[in-house]
Amino acid sequence: MSRVHDLIYNTFFKRNSAFVATCFVGAFAFQISFDLGTTAWWDYHNRGRYRYSRTYDRIGELESV
Repeated sequence: MSRVHDLIYNTFFKRNSAFVATCFVGAFAFQISFDLGTTAWWDYHNRGRYRYSRTYDRIGELESV
């Protein structure tokens, strides 16, 4: 188990540039996943309501109903 910790430390945390890059990539990935998750939750809980009904065309662009 110590080898795994050493590998993670040496790869992501030992150098400042790698640590900063890891933080930026993690924040970017979290933002995308949080946005997709909350949008899916919002659409699920508000489906069938006129104001919140949204459809997507075949290209993926949002169209207001």
